Amino acid sequence: MKEIFIINDQFTSEFSFGSICLIFAIVSFGVIANIINLIIFVKLGFKDTVNISLVALTICDLCSLLPLISLGVLTQPRLLSPDVTFVGGEIQFLASGWPHTILSKLTSWITAFIMVERCLCIAKPLKVKTLVTPFRVKFCLVLLSVIVVSGALPTYATHYFDWKFYPMLNRTLLGLVLTDNALEVTRVSNVLSNSVSALLSFTITASCTLVIDEGYTVADIE
Repeated sequence: MKEIFIINDQFTSEFSFGSICLIFAIVSFGVIANIINLIIFVKLGFKDTVNISLVALTICDLCSLLPLISLGVLTQPRLLSPDVTFVGGEIQFLASGWPHTILSKLTSWITAFIMVERCLCIAKPLKVKTLVTPFRVKFCLVLLSVIVVSGALPTYATHYFDWKFYPMLNRTLLGLVLTDNALEVTRVSNVLSNSVSALLSFTITASCTLVIDEGYTVADIE
């Protein structure tokens, strides 16, 4: 006769705690690696346009890791104790989940921008210094940041934190509240800012990678 393994609250709590420890270890490694990279890039200076983009990429990737720590903490079942006055699973949606998503998308777009820079070095090697200047690179990076962050504004406009009553807990806690049109707005926003944006940045990165690889192949043949 086979034994039936029942997942109880204690197992869930211990598994969640182990998961957050693992996440914290991985995130800590990523944070340390990004800090080391950032120090190296800063020492190299900002005269090279690619270095400016790499600094922006490192900072963005570093910041995208930090919300994962709070995400793991806020989703812990232990936060359901009577002393806690908020619902961590709902708070993390705006406080951790979306910041990580925004910064991850920005990281992918900066990566695509760097690949475009490298692609121009192959396609226009004699004109790349005049086409890609430090000012233009900084302007494009700021513009990308504004566009990506703007894609999350509909979500933050239709979701907010407020006190509400939870019948199952028989308590009033701080949680996530949605406006009447939140689902419709979020659905459209997710398609445009998540699906389309992710696909477009990936396509640009992949296309530029193929162009660069083809350029190096032709150079080796010659």
